[in-house]
Amino acid sequence: MEDQNLILQPKIERGYTTLELIVNNSNGIHGRPSVLIAKYCSKYSKKIYAENLDLNSREKIDCTSVLGLLSLGAKKGARVKLYVDGHDEEASKIASEIGGLMVLREDAMLEAYDKNFPR
Repeated sequence: MEDQNLILQPKIERGYTTLELIVNNSNGIHGRPSVLIAKYCSKYSKKIYAENLDLNSREKIDCTSVLGLLSLGAKKGARVKLYVDGHDEEASKIASEIGGLMVLREDAMLEAYDKNFPR
């Protein structure tokens, strides 16, 4: 699902599994990707947060919130850091899955979404 040049390996940091990535969608994380990412994150019981490393505010947002994801202001090329609650194998898997989804181009993101959430 992910482009290896755009995503780093998960790390453990202050009770979270973290993952840094670069947004690859030509329009950034805008309306449709935000809805897809929020729904995807909602299927997990763990808390998932993100922050835009290119902004001074560096505010963590809840990834199950469409408005939160839109407020990231993550345009193409933005560096985003994901935080998944916990430091176990499940948290690492979730970070990799969500990170992989965030680096996809929109057409590939929609395809991945349709595989996970058939209509």
